[in-house]
Amino acid sequence: MTAVAVSTDLPAYRAAIAELAPRARLADPTEAGPVRVIDGRGAWWDRVSDARDTAGIVLDEPRPASEAVHRALRDLPVPVVVVRRRLRADVAADAEPPLAPLHVTVDAWGPPADAATLLRDAVGWARVLGGGPLDVVARAVTPLAATLALRGAAGGASVTRAVAGGGRGGPSGAGGAVTALALGPRRVEVRVDAATMTTQVAHDDERGRRIVSPRRESAERLGLRRVIEAVATGAVLADLDDLRHDDVLALG
Repeated sequence: MTAVAVSTDLPAYRAAIAELAPRARLADPTEAGPVRVIDGRGAWWDRVSDARDTAGIVLDEPRPASEAVHRALRDLPVPVVVVRRRLRADVAADAEPPLAPLHVTVDAWGPPADAATLLRDAVGWARVLGGGPLDVVARAVTPLAATLALRGAAGGASVTRAVAGGGRGGPSGAGGAVTALALGPRRVEVRVDAATMTTQVAHDDERGRRIVSPRRESAERLGLRRVIEAVATGAVLADLDDLRHDDVLALG
């Protein structure tokens, strides 16, 4: 097995590389074309565009970007994994209802500094539980709250994001809470506490209530593992498309 070289200065990803050995190794500073981990703060899209000649990209907690930015990144020739701690790929897979729900409700709460990203991730949960892309039917935004009425192919959804007065901001994606509820043939409830990095997924149907075992893998290790698998298999990832969908709806 040939180890995939990963270039990063972020300590948490360096630890994840060590955990994934021998599938991954830290790239030499002069090495060409390794998988690159990109911090999502600031103008992350410029750094992603500059990484076209790498083997793959892990984009960590990107701040919301405009539709024009996303259009410019549509033709990237390498797999891109987007790490969103409030909307992990493995937890999303655990939460997907077997049958499309009639309605999805998502409530999100967090500090003012994280308001835009929190709303974007809440929209993402509406997309996941609703079974696909959504359109905005109505929008109401104030300095302390935002509410979106959404509609998809299978039904409707509503997303409400409230800003905590006096809450302390932190790194994007590192705070806040999200509660998502899908109502239909099966009731699905998702609770995300990003401050403690805990998530609970529960399914209710005629057989009773089933709570999914919590995911213990770190977000960094999951992101690296997914990009390594994509590099090895040539799999096409939808992470950037999903991010664009959620950004566009949240930003309006």
